[in-house]
Amino acid sequence: MNYYTSSQSLSHIADELTRLQHEMLEKRRERKYDEVENLEYLIDQLHVKFHHLKNQVQAG
Repeated sequence: MNYYTSSQSLSHIADELTRLQHEMLEKRRERKYDEVENLEYLIDQLHVKFHHLKNQVQAG
């Protein structure tokens, strides 16, 4: 994976994290707690991917 591809992936993941966090807040307002739990899981998974890719970029 080259720097450009990794940077694009990081940007995409960051955008997706932002989108999911906004969606999670909206679900909390709507009191849809089961959906909030699912979104929290997705956000956690994206954070892991983000940090893994970020470390690859910094090491590469």
